[in-house]
Amino acid sequence: MNLSLASQSAAAVVRKPVDMHVHLVGNGSGGTGCWLRLRGWHQPLAALMARGIGLPVSALCGELDRLYVGRLLDLVRGSSLSGIVVLAHDQVYDERGRLMKDIGSFYVPNTYVLKLAREHSEFFPAVSIHPARPDAMEEL
Repeated sequence: MNLSLASQSAAAVVRKPVDMHVHLVGNGSGGTGCWLRLRGWHQPLAALMARGIGLPVSALCGELDRLYVGRLLDLVRGSSLSGIVVLAHDQVYDERGRLMKDIGSFYVPNTYVLKLAREHSEFFPAVSIHPARPDAMEEL
């Protein structure tokens, strides 16, 4: 094949865009390890988020893990995107590497994001590793 034919073939390949920043959220209902703290101003914000993506507000206290992922898949499959980068969200650690259990509004484990990416070709994983974690290098 000559170079001009190869260039024409490469130009004919249509590349669909990827959304590079999509947060996952869950409440652990699916055994995912996720958690969500809905205190104070987070309560109305979470309800607004749920309604905004087409989920019932009751999902926040129900099967949020399954429903949220299902809705993301529906949105991606019905769009012009080839996929989305789904973000994990690590817990908060202090400067000495101690887990700050009562800090943070949500947590999405790296293992969950990686599992979803293995199960759904539309999902590209992005892990989250707090640099103060005592095991940060191992997690990386």
